[in-house]
Amino acid sequence: MSATTVQIAKLKKPIPLKWRVQRAFPDKVNPTHVIMIGYVDSRDVQEHLDECVDPWNWQSRYFECKGKQFCEIGINVSGEWVWKGDNGEETTTSAKKGETSDSFKRAAVHWGINRTAYKVGDVKLPCKMYKGKPYPCDESGTFLKGQKLFDVCNKLGKVEDLEIEFDKSFEQMSDAGDVVNAKKQGLKNRNTRKTPDNKAPEMP
Repeated sequence: MSATTVQIAKLKKPIPLKWRVQRAFPDKVNPTHVIMIGYVDSRDVQEHLDECVDPWNWQSRYFECKGKQFCEIGINVSGEWVWKGDNGEETTTSAKKGETSDSFKRAAVHWGINRTAYKVGDVKLPCKMYKGKPYPCDESGTFLKGQKLFDVCNKLGKVEDLEIEFDKSFEQMSDAGDVVNAKKQGLKNRNTRKTPDNKAPEMP
């Protein structure tokens, strides 16, 4: 079976973000704050695709063009494969691998996946230095990590508002889809209606 309209719409559902330090503020020497950025990795996107459209309804392919790594993600829509793609950028930690992963995630954005991360923006938190690196902390100076850091960043980034916004729009779309399907079924029933004795009406 191919992906349905409702399944495609679910791709826009916000994916839980991970958070990392993007840069120190106002500088690296004597920072008072860190700028946190929300992100997802390739595995998050893969699991999201599996969950939304089923594993057999999507695939990816890679190619190079003008020295750039491109990725295309195809989804089986109404029995036909539809492809959307983008190129990636090299990362400072792993050039080739980072570029491949980045191209996959950027291709996913064309399907609506993780677009909410662009709406969240940056989150600014106080920081303290530890072994020469700035780490986020709360106003009392306690280091933030794990679930606590996740919760604080999500709250400041107003991630919950984006989740509520999606839920409302998805519910409206689903309701509209139910109405259309009900009308289609009504027409189908009308066109295939039988006579009381369960026989097709005879022609005059």
